[in-house]
Amino acid sequence: MSAQQFESPFGARAGDAGAVFLATVAEELDYLGIRGDRVPDANGELRLTFPGQAPDCHVAASVDSLAHDVAGQPESEWAAIIRRHFAVGAAAVAGWTQPVPAAEAFAGLRVRLHPSGYAGNMPTDGLLKRPAAERVDRYLCLDRPTTITSVTRTDLERWQLSEDEAWARAVTNTRREPLVQVTHKVAGKTAVTVWNAENFYVTSHVLWLPDVLAVDARRGAIVALPTRELAMVCSVRGRYVPMAMSMMASRGQAAYQAGPRGLASALYWWHDGALDPTPIVPDPTCPPEEWDGPAKLQAILRGADR
Repeated sequence: MSAQQFESPFGARAGDAGAVFLATVAEELDYLGIRGDRVPDANGELRLTFPGQAPDCHVAASVDSLAHDVAGQPESEWAAIIRRHFAVGAAAVAGWTQPVPAAEAFAGLRVRLHPSGYAGNMPTDGLLKRPAAERVDRYLCLDRPTTITSVTRTDLERWQLSEDEAWARAVTNTRREPLVQVTHKVAGKTAVTVWNAENFYVTSHVLWLPDVLAVDARRGAIVALPTRELAMVCSVRGRYVPMAMSMMASRGQAAYQAGPRGLASALYWWHDGALDPTPIVPDPTCPPEEWDGPAKLQAILRGADR
C-alpha cells in the first residue's frame, strides 16, 4: 500500500500527508521497539511483533483506523497519538499472558463494531466476529479496566463458555452501556435521532434497533454509522425522508473523515433486522422512481407520507 492510499482521511492537507503519516508510524514503532512491517498491506494492516513476543509471532495492526484518528488533529500531535496507540497495543499484548478469570470475563464481554478486515491489536487466528452490514463486522471483545481486547476461541475454552453463550452475554452487557439520544425534527413527520456517548459501543445498539427506538420493521429506518461513538437514525416516516438522508450523508461523511475511530461512510437502510447499504436521494425533490436505490425502499418512500 502506498502513501497515496492514505490521502482520503487527510482531506485538504498537503499531498504528502500520507507519506508523513507512514514515516511517523515507522519512527514511533522503532522508538517502542516493535518489530515487523513498516509498509501496510492491501488491507491497511501491519504485521508486528511486540516486545516479549516470540520472533515468529505476529499481530495484525490496522493503520487505516489510526489514519482517521490523526487526520483531524494538528500534525504536531501525530507522533504522540501514534505512540499512544501502539503503546496501548503493547500493553494489551503483555496482558495476554495473564489469564482473565471467568467472572471478570463474563462481566467484560461486549459487542463492538469495526470496519470489515479489522484485526486490531490481536492475533488474527481465532477472532470471533460476525457480519453486521456491508463493510462492517461485529466483534466479540473484552472490556477491561485499561484496555479492550478481542476475544478468541482459546479464551472461550479457558472460560468454559460456548460461542453462543459468549455472544449472548456480550449483547446483554452492551445493551447496558450508556446511550444519549437527541431527536431533531427535519420537517413534517420526519425526524433524525442522534446517538452518542463516551464509550465504544454506541453504534452496536443498531443491532437491536427496535428495542432502542420505535421503528416500523417493514418501513425500517435510514442509518448512518460514521464512528463507533456516533450514529444517526431516521425512521422512514413522512415525505421528507430524502431531505433527512441528504443531511445525514453530509454530516456522517464529515464525522467519518474527522474521526476518531471512523466506521462507515455509507448510509444503510435498516429493515426486517437487516442493514442494507443505500445511496442517498440526489435531490430531495427527486421522485423515488428516479432514484437508484433499493426497489422496496423506493416503493415505501412513495407512500411514506400516508
